[in-house]
Amino acid sequence: MTEAGRDAIFISHANPEDNAFTVWLGARLTAAGQQVWADVLRLRGGQDWQRRLEGCLRNKALKVLLVGTAEGIKKQGVRNEIQIAHSVGRRIGDPDFVIPLRLTDFDAPFLIAHAQYIDFKRSWADGLAELLETLEHSYGVPRRRDCASETMDNWKQVHTRHGQSLRAKSESLVSNWLRIEELPEAVSLYDSRGLVSIEDALRQKSSAKWPVAPFRRGFLAFCPAQDLQDHFGPSLPLEVVDEIGTWEFLDDGWPD
Repeated sequence: MTEAGRDAIFISHANPEDNAFTVWLGARLTAAGQQVWADVLRLRGGQDWQRRLEGCLRNKALKVLLVGTAEGIKKQGVRNEIQIAHSVGRRIGDPDFVIPLRLTDFDAPFLIAHAQYIDFKRSWADGLAELLETLEHSYGVPRRRDCASETMDNWKQVHTRHGQSLRAKSESLVSNWLRIEELPEAVSLYDSRGLVSIEDALRQKSSAKWPVAPFRRGFLAFCPAQDLQDHFGPSLPLEVVDEIGTWEFLDDGWPD
């Protein structure tokens, strides 16, 4: 039977590797009416926060959520919390005191190897839905409406503290919505005269600095014949057998 006075959800996670997920999860659990504790909630200087966290884990935690990642699970701080949580779970008679959350594949420590994890690897949203369902219906964790306002204020402060101010700096833009200043005049069909496999030639000459597309015995390219011939060398004699204007190709294709 769970001890009286246990009403908090404790999140054990690697710091700082899993802070972003913990802030995200904590905000949503808080909005759902849970009181949440995690070291990412360290808001005020001068407090012995580590001691307060351990006190919560030992005396106030109703469930412990373990953020499971391959690297995070190796951190000594996480290992220490698992050890304490295992001891607390045995003391209060709760074999499911620790609930692992799988963000990435990880090797579960021996003490919680039996625990069934909740999968966040595929989708954080799906994982959250399963977690809320499990807490409420499988473990009967009650929602605390009386603490929602205070704890939500805490989470707002955390988000503000972890936010970054705007800075003026260069930034890469990954987009295909860029103005094209110039196009090649024509698309040419080159024939290799059947002396060598064009696929083999292209594999051997993968350093070509122009895009080329194999087609039948040859390939299509924008590049002038002389430049291509200089690159491929005499082992691959080339000749232009047909060509079409680029704009015509874009508008109507190349039926032939």
